[in-house]
Amino acid sequence: MAQTLLQSPPIGLPWVGSLLPLRGVLKCHCSKYLTGAPSRSRSGKYINYYKCQIAGHNNINADKAHNQLHQIWSHLSVPEIIITAIKTKSEELLVHRMKENVAVLSAKRTELEATEIKLKSIEEKFILNQLNFESYSEWHRNLSTQRMQLRSAVDTLTQDENHTFFLLKNNLDLLIDMGKLYQEATLLQKQELIRQGFDNKLYYQNSTYRTPYVMPIFTHNLLTLKQKSLLIMDEFQSKSGQVEATGLLSNQLIDLIYLISTVKVA
Repeated sequence: MAQTLLQSPPIGLPWVGSLLPLRGVLKCHCSKYLTGAPSRSRSGKYINYYKCQIAGHNNINADKAHNQLHQIWSHLSVPEIIITAIKTKSEELLVHRMKENVAVLSAKRTELEATEIKLKSIEEKFILNQLNFESYSEWHRNLSTQRMQLRSAVDTLTQDENHTFFLLKNNLDLLIDMGKLYQEATLLQKQELIRQGFDNKLYYQNSTYRTPYVMPIFTHNLLTLKQKSLLIMDEFQSKSGQVEATGLLSNQLIDLIYLISTVKVA
């Protein structure tokens, strides 16, 4: 009964799920995920709170938690100089990868052509009764599978790098204003930004957000966040991650860019 009351809004109130994006992604200091629901104040007004299921643990005013997190994202905004560096490095990396892919792509195309010839050959032999049905079926199945795999490899080599490059080029600038980006994201997008940005390890303790991890590209303002009691790192995180972000493109950064490319920013 208590659990139902905690997760459902009072009768007559609109569903507040979209107003509580931290529910199920923000943790209490005890490692349990915080739930969220409106509570009635003494004045009769309903106020949203994030709560831990363990009595005496976190009971956070949702407006306060949201304001703090918005400030955190604003401070995590990536300076333009880093954005420019990433764009430059992404271009260099793309050129390097494309050079490496030329030989591989040529070999795959040659192999694909040979497979196509073999397929045509067994079809001709089957038509001329030079190959029985069982042998034809086995050869055709194996060669068709090989052809499909080779076509996929050729498509990947010719398209993926270009797609990633243009995705980066067209969306990296959104990282300059993370506060706005987070504010305009949908509920699910907000939750995924939190999961990726803090490796699903963001928690709340003593009126402050804490985490043992911040995505390397966002580590430039950690000292400021700590001084303002907005976000505290549990462990020291070296600057090597930031060098990686402005150098070789990490899969984490690419995943983040794919995510923010889906956010509709005015």
